[in-house]
Amino acid sequence: MSYSDAWKEAEKTKSTFCVSPEWFTFEKKGSFVLGKLMGMNEVDSSLGSGTYLQYLMDTDVGLIKFSLGAATDKELTTVMKVGNVYRIEYQGQAKIKGGRRVNQFKCLAAQMPDDLQVVDSDIPF
Repeated sequence: MSYSDAWKEAEKTKSTFCVSPEWFTFEKKGSFVLGKLMGMNEVDSSLGSGTYLQYLMDTDVGLIKFSLGAATDKELTTVMKVGNVYRIEYQGQAKIKGGRRVNQFKCLAAQMPDDLQVVDSDIPF
């Protein structure tokens, strides 16, 4: 079977899915992302101030990517594991030294009961 034929069959059986993540911005206090962590990728800052992480999560609405900032990255990378379910909520901004402001987040992990399994999406990661 050719790729073209296989693709037509996948469309016919509605077994295609989008693997391009949507960018999510934490715009207001209380906004959150909920889903399974698929991975983290290091990105160079466009401001020339080093690197930060871009997170990829599989959510109920599809793949979402977002960033949290270098300070939060350092805290979360020690405890977050790919494949676990997290709820990351924006808590607003806080003032730090020098009059600067940083975004604050609350990250909760789900401990899934033995009789409840997170259904893996069809995304082949």
